[in-house]
Amino acid sequence: METAELEAVVARYRSFLAGSAPVFVHRFRQGRREVDFCICSGSVHGPLELAWLNLRYGILQFVLALPWSWPKVQAFRLFGARIGKRVYISQRVYIDPMYPELLTIGDDVLIGLDAKIFFHEITQTAYRVGRVRLQTGCLVGAGSMLRPGITIGEGAEVGALSAVASSVPPHTTVFGVPARPLNRSSDQPADDEES
Repeated sequence: METAELEAVVARYRSFLAGSAPVFVHRFRQGRREVDFCICSGSVHGPLELAWLNLRYGILQFVLALPWSWPKVQAFRLFGARIGKRVYISQRVYIDPMYPELLTIGDDVLIGLDAKIFFHEITQTAYRVGRVRLQTGCLVGAGSMLRPGITIGEGAEVGALSAVASSVPPHTTVFGVPARPLNRSSDQPADDEES
């Protein structure tokens, strides 16, 4: 990637972090992953900023390994996450420690055992960074995985072991891989009904 092109991508990335857009996407040319744009490298951050990111990453990894919820909540708040009251983060939950400032959690939220919340990912065609919003009263079930750039609506439930790739509307229960809304009368995914 040329220097001017890299500078433009870094400017878009920094603008995303400072703004409120839900997702930043950097598409790779002709499907090739280009390692010259990576938040872990000196191409995006200076040496001191990179050292700070790595220190923060290590601290959050350590705190996530603790069995109690309150140090996790406090540490993520300290590093920029917006977290409401009465939030419970279960044991072995993984919350992407590279971007704690992209996390917003409302009041009365439960994140179940072994759940995983990602703020960045690399696919075959792009590098994506996205905000994750868990609105008031939602539940993220044990072992489920949330991709970057989604919102779990107020009072919504993500069933255990679900992979959530898109936002979940308020007061909706989703389940499966990929997660789909359940038909409340039978507790089966809505599109599995027989005619």
